[in-house]
Amino acid sequence: MPRTPPPALVFRDRADESPPAEDRPFVGLVPADRVSVVAVELPELRGARLEQALRWAAEDALAGDAENQHVVPLGRRDDGRMVCAVASREDMRRWRADDPALTALVPDAALLPWQPGDLVLAEDGEAVLARWGRHAFDRLDAALLDVLLPELVEQAAPERIRWYGGKPPDRIAMLDPQRHPAPSVLADWLAAQADPPDVDLLYGEFAPAARRPAPRPGWTAALVALAVLLWLGDAALEVVQLDARADALAEEIEARTARLFPDLTLLPGRERLQIERALAGRGETGDTFVRTLRRASPLFGGLDAVIVESLLWDSEQLELGVRAPGLPDLEALQAQLVARGLSARVDDVAIESGGVRGRLVLREAP
Repeated sequence: MPRTPPPALVFRDRADESPPAEDRPFVGLVPADRVSVVAVELPELRGARLEQALRWAAEDALAGDAENQHVVPLGRRDDGRMVCAVASREDMRRWRADDPALTALVPDAALLPWQPGDLVLAEDGEAVLARWGRHAFDRLDAALLDVLLPELVEQAAPERIRWYGGKPPDRIAMLDPQRHPAPSVLADWLAAQADPPDVDLLYGEFAPAARRPAPRPGWTAALVALAVLLWLGDAALEVVQLDARADALAEEIEARTARLFPDLTLLPGRERLQIERALAGRGETGDTFVRTLRRASPLFGGLDAVIVESLLWDSEQLELGVRAPGLPDLEALQAQLVARGLSARVDDVAIESGGVRGRLVLREAP
């Protein structure tokens, strides 16, 4: 049986591309660098509840306001996390354009012909399309290949690199890729690669009307009642799951806090405030240590006669065990440290054959 020709592909961000005439179905191609892929923790949800939860579950992984993001579930990984595609709602409104003939909206690089172990690259004008996984793809600026490609190769760890295009740029040629001729029409070539596509952004409020079938009139009341029962069941199950998850997270927070701050006792309802204050205190202490060491270290690097034998950071002060030819050497070093903005004193001086040992106590000057 002959294969049905794939629908036409149209680049939605290119002024010279327009939808096919006579309402012929078509797939919209969008720039892959305008679409992000993230993996989020999300319980098993369905329908509208899943759509509502997705955006907030992905909030920590998003650069912008979650309200302005369109999140599409793509499937679960082996570790149970949900893989999602993310695009801005502003871009989606422009790409969607309420065109009834639009059947799918796909990042261009997500249609490259990929197999496990591949890193596939294809030139597209001043850009290079890249795909290294079912849901791993990007559009790279050809001028930035020297910066972006080494990191991409390290991340993908491919067994094979395939190049579609003319003469590859030097950075790609150095990888010794399998070379394939450039497609004469990129959109037509991509159209023949994946049917259906692995990534389709037409989801939820942006889905075509054909994907939201209306219920039969005679079954409306029964379906509404069934929907209410299912919703209540889902809500009850979700509450149980979220309670269990909250208990597990609370135990994990308590265990980690005990490891990091053994002397801290968490009080119910004030856990977050206590942990934030403890972390702030640790950060300030660490900053003080770095500043003190930064001021003192250049002096020791230039003194061959004074040897540092031990180092101890105690609260707000740095204690150095040092050995020097004589007491005047320690006093001279003390004066230089004071000149660099530190409070310095010499303690526990012991005279030995061939020199003296002592303890330098350094603090930030008040």
